[in-house]
Amino acid sequence: MLATTALAQQIIDFFTPDDDDQQQITIAINQEDQFAGHEEEFLLPPLDELAPTLPYVPHLPDPLPDRYAVEVAHFEPETQQLEVIYVCRAGLDWGFMVMQRPIDETELASLPPMNVGASAEIEPVQIGSATGQYVQGMWQVHYDFAPGETVETMPATAEATATWRNDSPAFMLQWYADGMLYTIGSAMGTIDPPENTQCVLDKAEVLAIAESLVAYR
Repeated sequence: MLATTALAQQIIDFFTPDDDDQQQITIAINQEDQFAGHEEEFLLPPLDELAPTLPYVPHLPDPLPDRYAVEVAHFEPETQQLEVIYVCRAGLDWGFMVMQRPIDETELASLPPMNVGASAEIEPVQIGSATGQYVQGMWQVHYDFAPGETVETMPATAEATATWRNDSPAFMLQWYADGMLYTIGSAMGTIDPPENTQCVLDKAEVLAIAESLVAYR
């Protein structure tokens, strides 16, 4: 019990700053249409149908911000991770995700932290009795096309530049509580603010969503 309490109260490094705000990365381009002829395999059941089949009772936001609604839910059996995406009613290309999966303390301690820019502000936050971390910003990837090159003709792997943007409204929050690793992050059109700015979630709203998680039945 003492060890569990100590883990809950200590700050776990979910994020780690890079040496710079820019890095060279290798991107992989899959030029084959994976969906052709397999469309039915990618159809996902509604959350109400999926939830009763899960090996644990998921915890999801209640109430939701009134401008958001459930878009899609997906469960990965291998990792037991549930991901639910919520979409903004005022701008359907804007949303946020809630992810969770059971994980023991040994595996948690071995998880590599997510890489963020050198200038990113990693903020400790309190979610109930757990201490999590919040980061605003994202890596924006840029690839220089050769003259006449298109997405269809570019190589399967290519070198690109990733630049960290603190001015992006993208965000991510992670914390660990009661044997579950939780993540709330922006999803979809997050590089630039949407035309309808009411879709943007500020830090206070994100923390309120985290605090609102309750058993979904």
